[in-house]
Amino acid sequence: MAGASDGNVRVHMTAGCLNPGARAAHERSVFGRARWFAVMVAGLSAPLLASTGEAADVSLHDRVERYESTVAWQEALRTWDTHKHYGAERERALNAADYAPDGLRWGSFTLFPSLFLGGSYWNVGGGDPALDYDLYEQGVTATLKVQSDLPRHVIDFLLSGSYLLSEDDNWGEQTEGVAETAFRIDVDALHAIFGTAGTELRHEGRLESELPTAAAEPVAFQRSHARLGLRRDAGRLAATLEAEIEEVDYDDVDAVDGSNIDQDYRDRTEVSGALNLIYRFSPGAAVLTGISIRDIDSRGTGADDRDAIVYGAGVGFKWEVNSAFTTALRLRYEHRDYRLDTFEDFGGLTVEGEIGWRPTHLSQLRLTMKREIAETGVTDASARIDTGARLEGSYEVMRNLHVNAFVGYEEEVFVGADRHDDVLSVGAGLQYSYTKNASIVLSYEHIERQSSDQSLNLESDIVRAGINLAF
Repeated sequence: MAGASDGNVRVHMTAGCLNPGARAAHERSVFGRARWFAVMVAGLSAPLLASTGEAADVSLHDRVERYESTVAWQEALRTWDTHKHYGAERERALNAADYAPDGLRWGSFTLFPSLFLGGSYWNVGGGDPALDYDLYEQGVTATLKVQSDLPRHVIDFLLSGSYLLSEDDNWGEQTEGVAETAFRIDVDALHAIFGTAGTELRHEGRLESELPTAAAEPVAFQRSHARLGLRRDAGRLAATLEAEIEEVDYDDVDAVDGSNIDQDYRDRTEVSGALNLIYRFSPGAAVLTGISIRDIDSRGTGADDRDAIVYGAGVGFKWEVNSAFTTALRLRYEHRDYRLDTFEDFGGLTVEGEIGWRPTHLSQLRLTMKREIAETGVTDASARIDTGARLEGSYEVMRNLHVNAFVGYEEEVFVGADRHDDVLSVGAGLQYSYTKNASIVLSYEHIERQSSDQSLNLESDIVRAGINLAF
């Protein structure tokens, strides 16, 4: 498809999952897109600090309520949390100090440096046998997390950088980085100002459904965001008012034929605001509701201009039936009003749910369900609707040996385009902690994608291994 007058060639987004691309890295920000419900995130989100076996996707939000709560809220939950501690918490949580790194004390802050060394083996095949491949990758990730321990207020920092080397000469070396901060200012016991800010440099993963097929090198993108909110507690009722701005900028890349792939049409800026309410019936049960508005400013021109205003409203609940069984559900209706008639306005229901169960002190099961509306760059598509479920299980074989497994399914429907994908994934892994400062991780993952476009089908096997050093 011909591009602009400068002679560049435009390649619209397709599922380039068979092209030997960049390492598997999440396209979406660790903080996600504009979040309509800050308190619901605290109820539904799992810790995001995890290792993939190649490099760690790190975030300050492994304890969301640390930043998005008040002094009164934490005091009200203290007795409940203590009760859970002696209830059915996992063995590792009961004795966290014996397993977690001690950190390096520096005044009112504690520094947690870590170094991850890892590698992976990829075997990928699919619709076009000519694009099947096997390759090895290795990389290193250095991370520094700074956690405050002030008598009042909270301010934490995160710095992370990674270097990845692939045996594929076309993709070669990749450098990525993350810089983030999160804070909470306690105005008094009932009021708090919270916020986050950060920027990250990433590359699209080689199995991403929207990776350009003609790219001859990793597609790099930079994501920056800033968020500010105010929380007010009044007995069992809490309210938050927040605003957020996020910008995503994709770099142009070279194509396999030597031309240039213009990625400007994928760039966008999002500005959003939200009002949220939560009512706590008890320390373990709460209902939530909220409204939001989001403005999407697309950098695309002509048929690629996806400027839109998104309106949203939703309700949800979080219920800890007991210390061994927890549930959470969020239902939200979202309506998208596009500026151009090229894309049809539409509305839809989004769902996010989770059920957690701890059969014993050493095991845990978790079922997550979702239906979300995501941004897309696929030709003729205005958005992508992802619907799926995932079942995860983990077991502590010994105090220092943990095993886990998962199975997941996701359907991706591209609104306005004649394409939909079905993705099935299964995997297992283990972590052996030699000491609290050194651990070994090993994982295996199998992914199958069946697309309405047969050329986009894929079947991949990925083996990852690494050593993590944390202090």
